[in-house]
Amino acid sequence: MSKKVKHVWSILSKTSAIDYQSNDLTIIQVIDELTAQIPEGEGNISINFPMQLTSLWKRVDTDDIKTDAQCDVRVDFIDPTGKKMN
Repeated sequence: MSKKVKHVWSILSKTSAIDYQSNDLTIIQVIDELTAQIPEGEGNISINFPMQLTSLWKRVDTDDIKTDAQCDVRVDFIDPTGKKMN
């Protein structure tokens, strides 16, 4: 990951809205838990669940403020046992 930016926080929600006059972001229906009943012996399943991931990043390299700060991001979903789900 680039040393020009630092992750501050992320939040998972069903949707969000931007007020185009003030540029304020409203995060709607925050998701704090996902629960699914998986029949025993089913193995892998697929759940169609629309969601948005909103993140705040902070620029830490302020020496060259005129250039864009970019980084690659990977998101992993982890189950309660610590196993990656994707």
